[in-house]
Amino acid sequence: MEESKNKIVHAFEGRNSNFKKSLRREFRKKEPVIVNPDMYRYRDIILQRFVNELKESNDDLFDGVENPVYFVEQTLFEYINSEPI
Repeated sequence: MEESKNKIVHAFEGRNSNFKKSLRREFRKKEPVIVNPDMYRYRDIILQRFVNELKESNDDLFDGVENPVYFVEQTLFEYINSEPI
């Protein structure tokens, strides 16, 4: 799992600055008290596209992972929020 997380972070760091800024902004947003189901749709779209690209380039990256989008979201959330602002 740790190797998969490192590959995800490495792929994230290899993306363009606009992509990284968008995800950083999305992950640093404060969660609302009342959640609207469509509130974080943009984040889901970005993550799904990123996961699809990762699957194309690394067939075995998500072996044994039940929900790749959630796994990538969790990995990048931890990584981005551990960076200094």
